[in-house]
Amino acid sequence: MQRKIELKRGSDNTSVEAYLVDLGQRHVDDYVNDWVEKLRLFTQEDKYWDWIFKLRYISNQANLEGYAVECENKTQGLMIIETQMHGSRLNIGKRLVYVDGIATAPTNRI
Repeated sequence: MQRKIELKRGSDNTSVEAYLVDLGQRHVDDYVNDWVEKLRLFTQEDKYWDWIFKLRYISNQANLEGYAVECENKTQGLMIIETQMHGSRLNIGKRLVYVDGIATAPTNRI
């Protein structure tokens, strides 16, 4: 799956073309090679997440989906959602999408 999306560049608010794609090994490699060392500078909890494990785990779980945001040939975001096990309390019988994990590249953080 690949869907074109529009992002706003924080430095000047210009539109930037990006893509929402299925999470794959390339995105996890970007995480390991480009994100891990930089994430140590931040206090957010996601600096301890293991996206190598997460990619393997979602491939064996029918109720989980993984996505990445790519912009300028770099992984800018990672997300895992759960789509089948959470139901709405307001609209009985309707399913909710549960965000299991979401992270943005360290270069996108202040």
